[in-house]
Amino acid sequence: KVMSYLGRRNITCKVDTLSGVIARLNHTDAVIDILKMDIEGSELDVLLDVAKNNPDIFKNINQILMEIHTIEDYYWHTGNSRNTTVADYWQVVQLLKCHGYRLLHSNHIRGWLGKFNFELNGKTRSCCYETTWIKV
Repeated sequence: KVMSYLGRRNITCKVDTLSGVIARLNHTDAVIDILKMDIEGSELDVLLDVAKNNPDIFKNINQILMEIHTIEDYYWHTGNSRNTTVADYWQVVQLLKCHGYRLLHSNHIRGWLGKFNFELNGKTRSCCYETTWIKV
């Protein structure tokens, strides 16, 4: 299932892991200057999969640019609640820091998605952020 602007619908598509894409492109030993991910809520799944199954990939990636979605509706495919999602993000932040990355930039995305802002711990949070992580 994929969330569209008008609702959810079923589609079929081929997917691969980051490790699989890197191997298929014969970039196993190559330095990746920038890894850009905007995969509609699956960014965390990708990073957690790399950490679990092939953490050496992080050694070759200098920067990670990714859009992250913090609204519950983007996580319907995982069954996670917003609290679980926040905990997942915290886990990924710690993971990136352990691999030598630091958050260089974070910006909430404005526009029509602004209607999906939510309250958490007494503060209004944006539904979506663009983040830049750089290896130091």
